[in-house]
Amino acid sequence: MEKILIEVNGTIHTFESIKEAAKYKAEFLEQTELHLNESPAQRAYNNNLIRDKFIENPNDFYKKYMEGQSIIEIEESLIDLCILGIDIDEYFACEKQSMQKQGLCGIVNYKNLCEKIREDKYVW
Repeated sequence: MEKILIEVNGTIHTFESIKEAAKYKAEFLEQTELHLNESPAQRAYNNNLIRDKFIENPNDFYKKYMEGQSIIEIEESLIDLCILGIDIDEYFACEKQSMQKQGLCGIVNYKNLCEKIREDKYVW
């Protein structure tokens, strides 16, 4: 399979930093469910539907949901795909990745949120 080329006006984080952000977002979602006493079953069901839709036709998925989006929205979509168990390195390539890009990856700094939750300083 030929990799999907992500074309953006600007530079996105490396796939490694996106995968790291995915770990923290997954932890944040789990902690949020625990705090709100919600069952993870609905999220698991939705995740399976999205993962199956992506695996069925990655190119179509990219064109429908990612193509033309901002850098941050593309990063967030890649983070979500990682949470679903998709190895983004197998499906995507991006000419404008930066190993030196500073700042948060995606829409929210999930690492920071997880640290605050662990310290019990985060106010719900």
